[in-house]
Amino acid sequence: VAAQADITCLACALTPENTHLVNAAFLAAMPTHGLLINVARGPVVDEAALIAALQEGRIAGAGLDVFETEPLTADNPLKRMEQVVLGSHNANNGRKAVEAVHANTLKNLVSVLGQDLGR
Repeated sequence: VAAQADITCLACALTPENTHLVNAAFLAAMPTHGLLINVARGPVVDEAALIAALQEGRIAGAGLDVFETEPLTADNPLKRMEQVVLGSHNANNGRKAVEAVHANTLKNLVSVLGQDLGR
């Protein structure tokens, strides 16, 4: 698959069997014009191997909304690469999940504002 696809898009669950599924060998098999998209889970991709492949021009670019270590550190080279697009992962946008996030945000806001008001 790696050698035949112009774009490889990962959208799978993380399992012990597919951790680092995309590794140095996989990336070496991709065409130099190939793009890797990971919207699955960060550890499906060996991030160090991906960074090396991008730095050496062995693949053309990557689009990522998940990372091997989250949150992505400020000094991660992926943040400085023009051929990389980074986004936020929105796997759980169901109504209940969104409502839970909003409720937690409001709870935290009230907690902070309550302290500032001397409560």
